[in-house]
Amino acid sequence: MSQRRLTSNLANVTEASRWSYTFFERACIISSQSQNRMRQKGNLLERTLIIVKPDAVQRGLTGEIIRRFEARGLKIIGMKLMQVDRALAERHYDVHRERPFFPSLVEYIISAPVVVMALEGTDAIAAARATIGATKPSEAAPGSIRGDYGLEIGRNLAHGSDSVENGKLEAANFFNAAELCGGWARDVDRWVFE
Repeated sequence: MSQRRLTSNLANVTEASRWSYTFFERACIISSQSQNRMRQKGNLLERTLIIVKPDAVQRGLTGEIIRRFEARGLKIIGMKLMQVDRALAERHYDVHRERPFFPSLVEYIISAPVVVMALEGTDAIAAARATIGATKPSEAAPGSIRGDYGLEIGRNLAHGSDSVENGKLEAANFFNAAELCGGWARDVDRWVFE
């Protein structure tokens, strides 16, 4: 490839990157305006962390799990595939540190890659937890992720934050601020949120 052609291609890539960044910036500004309108209507957005756990990733259920949250109306504001290290796993499960199952929780979550997502929406915590289903798959409602795909408590496919406070804390443990675009506006939002 000639030097001139290579330089031209690099210029195009740089221009595309600049456009993508500008588009992302504008989407975040528009989303901020949308979020303010929702607050004025009295609808408070909640943020929750979802972890598609190693068993779900290994079984090829990641796409189906993501689809269910999007179909529910929750917005993805951050998502990545990652290998959780021991320090992050122990911080995430710190509330269970004194329980006998703590070591197995940590070993399980670091055993294979996971997909982590930060989701946003009105009543996001309750909506996400209902979509996931009860912790024990045998007690999870049919139609929930665990009710449809889970059999054992130790392989229950997904994690969802259990409170607004934990949603913020957990999202901050897995994402830095630059990785999140909160409140971005989707055209479909007017059909999901009042």
